[in-house]
Amino acid sequence: MEEKFKYIYQKLEPLLAGMCSYDASRNKLEKCGGSIDDLKRITAILTEKHVIQGDYSKHTVALCDPAGINSALMDTEYGSLHFDVRMLQNGMPAFYLCRRRYDYWAEYSLVVEDIYASPGYGFSDERFIKLMNFGHEAYFLRLSQFRKGIMDHMQGDWRKESIDDILFNVGRHVFQAAWHEDQRPGYLCSIYFDMEYFRHAIELLYLCLSGELCELRSEADAGMIRFFETVYPQPVIRDFLNLLQELDGAALNDIPKRALRCWGSLSQAFRRFLNTDVAWGNRRIKMPLYKVIFSNFSRLHLVSGALREDAASLAAADRLNRFSLSIAQTLLSGSHHIQQGIVAE
Repeated sequence: MEEKFKYIYQKLEPLLAGMCSYDASRNKLEKCGGSIDDLKRITAILTEKHVIQGDYSKHTVALCDPAGINSALMDTEYGSLHFDVRMLQNGMPAFYLCRRRYDYWAEYSLVVEDIYASPGYGFSDERFIKLMNFGHEAYFLRLSQFRKGIMDHMQGDWRKESIDDILFNVGRHVFQAAWHEDQRPGYLCSIYFDMEYFRHAIELLYLCLSGELCELRSEADAGMIRFFETVYPQPVIRDFLNLLQELDGAALNDIPKRALRCWGSLSQAFRRFLNTDVAWGNRRIKMPLYKVIFSNFSRLHLVSGALREDAASLAAADRLNRFSLSIAQTLLSGSHHIQQGIVAE
C-alpha cells in the first residue's frame, strides 16, 4: 500500500473487513459445505451495518445495498471510488472496489487502483471493466494491473510523478488509442492461441490509426519507453516510440496511411484464421473456427484447451502470429530498432 493513500484504506476499513469476512465464509461454504447456520452467518454479514466516514459526513451502509455504498463513496475521495457487485455461477455475490480517475477529453476514463476484489470476480478482458457511470454503464481502461510493476521497476524513472500520474500519462497518450473494446475477439484469440505478435500488431496499428502522434512524440520520454520494456513488455510499441524521435514531419504524417494498408492485410489474415476448418465435438465434425469461437465467446477459457489440440487451428494460429510479426516490421521499416528489438525477441 502506498503511504499517500493509506488514509483511504483507513476510511474504508469497516467495509473492507466486512467483505473479507464474507469471502472467507463463502470460500468455506463452497469448499467444505455447511449448514443453515452458515447461511445465516453469511446473511448476517451481508446485512451488517458499517459506518464510513466521508469527506463531509458519516454514512451507514451494508454490503446488501450496493447503491447505498456508492452513494456514500461519492462523499469519499471526491467521488473517485466505485463499488461493484457481480453474481457468480453459484448465485453468490462477488465484490469489487476500485479507484477511478476521469479523463474528460478521451473516450475512456481509467481505473487506477484495485482496492478489493473478491475471489471469483474475474475479468474476461483484463484491459477493460464495465462500471456504472453517471447512470449508465461505461467501459473503463483498467490500468490498475500495472500499479505493482511501476512500484517494482519504475520509481527511478519518474521521480517527481505519482503512480496515478504515470498511469494517466501512459493511458492518455498510448492506451487510449492502442486499446479498444472492439478488439476483444482478436485480443482473446491472441491470449488463448498464444499469438503474442498478433496482439502486439493490433495494438500498434490502433495506436498509429487513432493516436495523436505529434503529441505522443513529445510525451515519449525514457520513462514511457521503459514502461513498455519492464511493466508492460510490448516490443513493437517500444520500438515505435523510439522511431517517433527519428521521423521528420512528412514521415510522421505518412504513418497513418501505411498503418491503414497494414490493417487491411492483418484483417484479411485474421479472417483466414477464423475460416479454418477444425474438428469439433465428440463426433469430430468439421466446422469453421469462427463458429466455435463466437458460440463459446464468454467461455473461451473452457474450450480453448480442446481447440489447441486441433492441428489445423494450431497451424493457422502460427501462420497468423508470424504474419503479424511481418506486419509490425513493415510498419516500422527503416528503423534500426527492428533488428535489435522485435526480431531478437
